[in-house]
This record gives sequence, C-alpha cells and structure tokens, in this order.
Amino acid sequence: MNRPLRHLVGAVASVLLVAMIGMAEPGNAQSPQANVPPSLRNFDFGSVAYMPSVVCGACHGDIYDVWRESVHAKAYKDPLFQAGMREAIALSGEGITGICITCHAPATLMVTAKAENDLRIAEGIGCDFCHSVKGADLEQFGAFDIGPSNTAYGPLADAESPKHETVYSEFMGTAGYCATCHEYQSRAGAPILTTFTEYAQGPYEQQLVACQDCHMPLVMGTTVGEHIKRTGRTEFVGFHAIPGGRDLSQLRRALGLELVAVTPASGSVSVRVNIENRAAGHWLPTGMPSRQLVLEISTRWGDRVHSREVVFGRKVFNADDELLTSVARMILEGAKVSIDTRLRPGQSRNVVQVLPAPQDAQVTLVVRCFYRSTEDPDAPVEDIHRIERSL
Repeated sequence: MNRPLRHLVGAVASVLLVAMIGMAEPGNAQSPQANVPPSLRNFDFGSVAYMPSVVCGACHGDIYDVWRESVHAKAYKDPLFQAGMREAIALSGEGITGICITCHAPATLMVTAKAENDLRIAEGIGCDFCHSVKGADLEQFGAFDIGPSNTAYGPLADAESPKHETVYSEFMGTAGYCATCHEYQSRAGAPILTTFTEYAQGPYEQQLVACQDCHMPLVMGTTVGEHIKRTGRTEFVGFHAIPGGRDLSQLRRALGLELVAVTPASGSVSVRVNIENRAAGHWLPTGMPSRQLVLEISTRWGDRVHSREVVFGRKVFNADDELLTSVARMILEGAKVSIDTRLRPGQSRNVVQVLPAPQDAQVTLVVRCFYRSTEDPDAPVEDIHRIERSL
C-alpha cells in the first residue's frame, strides 16, 4: 500500500514567512513556477533551515487544515504536557526539558530559540520535522537521523515540487518511524512508555500492519492545491489528524464492550460483561501509565447508586515502593512496573460483578467504560461505550 505524499517546503524564519503568505492566485498550468503562491514565488527556500507548518499549508492546504487540529499540532501547548514539564523542572531542574521537548517540540533538534519567540517550536510536531526524518536509531530515545535542508522525505516515489527537493522514504511508512517517540525508559530503566514494544510483540507486525495504517489511514483528499498542480481529481491522502487515545471514534473502533448476561437474584443481580481489544495493535490502554481504562458497572434506583470498577492499566513504583501517579515522577523516579492488567491485541476478558438490586424498586443497570488519568482522577470523562438496561 503506498503512503500519501507528505510534502513540505524547505525552511524559513517564522515571522518573515507568516507575513509573506497570502491568498494564492491561479497560475499558468503549463508552468510549475507560475502555480506557486505569489507571496512565495521569488523566495529562496534553500536559504533558511527550517520553516513553520503554516508555510507548508500555502501549497498543501487540505493536509495542513487537518493537521493543525491534531494532537501532534498541540503537543507542546497541551495543558497536561505543560503541567507535567513544570513539575519535572521543579523536581529535577531545567535540564530535564530536553527529554520533554525532544518529542513534544522536536523543532528544537534543529533550531535554537524559545517557544514564545518561535512558531516552529510552539507548533509542536510540525510538517518540516516529520518530513526531514531520514531514519532513526530505535535503540535510543529521540535518536532521529535528521538535518534541516530543502529536501522533503515522503512516501511517494514520483513526487515533484517546484520549490523543494523530494526524496522517497520507505522508512516513513514503517512502525519504526513512530517508535523513537513512542518508547521510553525512565532514568532508572523502568519501561514507562512501551507502545512500540507492544506492537512489535503483537500480531500486527507479522501481518504487515503498521502504525500508520490505523492512525493515518488513507482518505480522499488533495495532496497539493489545484493552484500548484492541476490534477483535476482528488487522491488518497494520509489522514493527518492522526487520531489516537484522545479520539473517541478511534477508541470505539478499537475497544469492544458487550453485556453478556444479567442474572437476577433475591435483592441483587449478577452481571457478566465482555471487554475486548478488538482492533488496536498495541495494548489498551497504551501510552503513559497515568492513563487507565475503567470498566464501571452500576445499579441505580431513586437517588441510590452502587458501583463496581475494574481498572485496566499499569502501576509504577519508585525505589522506595511508593506508587507514582504523575508522569513527571514516573519519568524521573520510576524503578519498576509491578502490575499490568491491560488488554493485549485481540484479548478479551469476562468480568462478573454482583450488585444490589431491590426487587421492589425500578432498577437501572449501567455499564460504561472510559479513560481516566491518575494525574487528575476527578476530571470529567467521556464514555467510550455505555449500555443501559432496566431490570
């Protein structure tokens, strides 16, 4: 399966280029140069090392519009990330930020500036970073083979551009491309982030299903604007929203929930539920151990609620056997992961709970599952699945 073209255009100082971008005008279809937006037509793209994604959007508008609403685009400004980085700095000093921003603001690998002064850093994981990666050392965290240039690495062998070089990258379509940021051991060697390992040990790698097949599926769209390349048709384009653990539709496809049996008894009810990792190539939940998958079964009547919870997740402890609940402390102090109850790819589990259910009351059974964070366990949550039944 060919991956969609992921073009980018060289690199440029953010303040200058943001000012330069204007509305593109149709040009002569016979001249590639004429189809470049007027604001960029005479710019020497090879003169500056790295550019913000808004410039890429001048030619790759459909892809840019989807990307800028993605978790990747918000990776640096995300409030949870910012709070975690502040905690890490308070615990360990400013030096720890190198670990944090390697993947949440990877432009820092190629430019030296502060996020408040440089859009290229504040934008999180941008076009120019992803399309500058030539390869990676999968044995080391953040060990990208990367360098700023006027060359865009992408998944199509026949890509052309009037403003930047294009190079086909087989690596971009592999799970290893994602591994460098989705695998991390704590300073003490504890496996804190293990998404790539989970994938590599599961069935999807053997079936030649890569991360991109689920998280960047091909959709109909336009790779390059009609003012640049008049194809007269739409194409298959990688879905640059890159949905993951914060996307309910993605979670609902990956996770199955079934109410198998309800057995009433005198004043109680026995409930059997099946929960299944039916489509994720990694364990559920994956990501940082602060994320928990909660299965809650409740009986409700009047103003009474009786609930039972089953939690799928990991518990990380430091060298003093203290349970760690914040990502910052897991990264800095995590010494061992001694409990792991998550669902492996294709795995299902039957859960049985007995709850009170008075025979003389109108009782409602509620079965729901949702993600919860140990960093903020009382935060509002959205149900991945919810089943209600009157008893």
